[in-house]
Amino acid sequence: MDNYNYQQTNQGTTEQVSFGSIHHNLADLTPTSSEVGHLWTAYLAESMSVCFLTKWSKEAQDPEINQYLREVLTTSNERVQIMENLFKTINYPIPLGFDEKDLNLNAPPLFSQAFTCLYTRMMQKMILHHYMCAATSSYRSDFLDFYSDCLKKSEALHRKATEILLAKGILQKHPSIVQPTSLETVSNKSYFGSYFHIFGDKRTLNAIEISIIYTMMEIKQLVKTLQMGFSQTVKSKKVKEYLLKSIEIGSKQFDILARFLTEQEVARPSLSQILITNSQESAFSDRLILTHTSAATAYIATAYGLGMPDLYRKDLTAALMRFISEVLGLAKDGAELMVKEGWLEKIPETANRKQLSH
Repeated sequence: MDNYNYQQTNQGTTEQVSFGSIHHNLADLTPTSSEVGHLWTAYLAESMSVCFLTKWSKEAQDPEINQYLREVLTTSNERVQIMENLFKTINYPIPLGFDEKDLNLNAPPLFSQAFTCLYTRMMQKMILHHYMCAATSSYRSDFLDFYSDCLKKSEALHRKATEILLAKGILQKHPSIVQPTSLETVSNKSYFGSYFHIFGDKRTLNAIEISIIYTMMEIKQLVKTLQMGFSQTVKSKKVKEYLLKSIEIGSKQFDILARFLTEQEVARPSLSQILITNSQESAFSDRLILTHTSAATAYIATAYGLGMPDLYRKDLTAALMRFISEVLGLAKDGAELMVKEGWLEKIPETANRKQLSH
């Protein structure tokens, strides 16, 4: 494990760090709201990852996939330990997160090793986005060192999964397009089309639009597969209903995105292998399953939002705006169910000044 400042100060010592020519004691630097918030959510994400990967790495028989899953598991375990030290350093309570109480190693395999590798690759993409936001809104050197290391390692792990999956013929590449012979500029407003998909002539999709649609379809396929598997094993009727509702909404959105590609004779992503077994014994707690499903739903909403500025066809923009509204409604339902079950941990809040003044 790399020897960063966040390890040297895990007992709340007054280790001096340099900010250019100015020296500070870390103990004197009050953590900001962004630093605390991102650390809190990262801890929940990595502790969930430890549970998934502990189970999946035990089941994987393929040598390369097994080694990869174990490597990601080691990385997540290290990050959980480092974050616990950071919480101690800033004198904040450590979140409950997830641990062996949320894990049943004796349950039969629910997913194929191909799926677990594909999904772990996607989780690295999700956490990369989180750590990028965390790194660019942090100020303390111990936090910055930690997030920089996370970004570097998660990028390498995502790349390694890509290489393994491509070599085994499991991962589909994004479609190619015809190579242009010259550069062109947009000549009129018809390039943007209509907000109504059924009206007017539609220009062909450009490379960025294809990439966004294809990426979203990949994510939705993987999340749907995970939810279908979990719907077989969850104990709570309410959580099962939530998963089935999420699957229904995700399937409708997937089909609409698919039509944008098929209209242009562009290949759509598909998961050809049998990825879910017939097991009905849960390997994970309902709390973990619902929390992760809610996190995946939030990630999908974020991915839609990030993609919208790069879409020039109005019908695509209109579709994603509608999708975001549907996904946010689903996220709200998930959060309310977590509250009802007593599973939603409170992120640290600022003081209630009105309450304190009475």
